[in-house]
Amino acid sequence: MYQSKPQDFELSEQIVITGKMQGEEFVASDLLMKCPSKYKDEEVYLKSEKG
Repeated sequence: MYQSKPQDFELSEQIVITGKMQGEEFVASDLLMKCPSKYKDEEVYLKSEKG
């Protein structure tokens, strides 16, 4: 199942994406975003529902 792009994705200072290659495409399963400093450096962790 595909999920929508997280809010403030473009403003993130750092993004770590894990997943696997399927043919010529990379399919993400987990996403870790470091939020901009205006959010006090909180980290937002998004995990796919597939698990």
